[in-house]
Amino acid sequence: PDSFIDSAKVHVIEIQVSDESKAKKLLNQVKKGADISELAKEHTERTYVKEKGGDLGEFNYRRYPNLYKAAITINPGEVYPELIKVGNKYSIIKLVEKIPPKRKEFEAIKNRIRTSLLNEERKQHYDDWLENAKKKYGFKIYTSEIEKTIDKSKYQATSTDTASVEQ
Repeated sequence: PDSFIDSAKVHVIEIQVSDESKAKKLLNQVKKGADISELAKEHTERTYVKEKGGDLGEFNYRRYPNLYKAAITINPGEVYPELIKVGNKYSIIKLVEKIPPKRKEFEAIKNRIRTSLLNEERKQHYDDWLENAKKKYGFKIYTSEIEKTIDKSKYQATSTDTASVEQ
């Protein structure tokens, strides 16, 4: 399954600024050969990578979706030709490397595999037990009737639940 595979990643250097006209000027400088890392040290507003020259390191789609989508369309060493809108800011990126998906090491996932197999086995035992009980005692489970008795509003996410998840 996908949980046993490290997803594809990209390694990117980025300059991120709030001002669109400043971002356009910086993009033009980078396109003309200016060192993106030096410009990032001076201009990027993403403070935790400023000292590292805008080096975001390796990341997958979930961490920075907009940057990832742009990065996979270019080759290593290339600069994405347009500004990338990220929230209320603008990013300029240079792709350092594309890292293909790879299988996780067995040692790192063996407990997850064990748990998954045990859960499958438990489910199969339960299903077998239920089928035998139905035959032996002659009962039937009316799932649709049970569902009618459930107050689904008690189990729906509220706007505050989803807001905390999205942050």
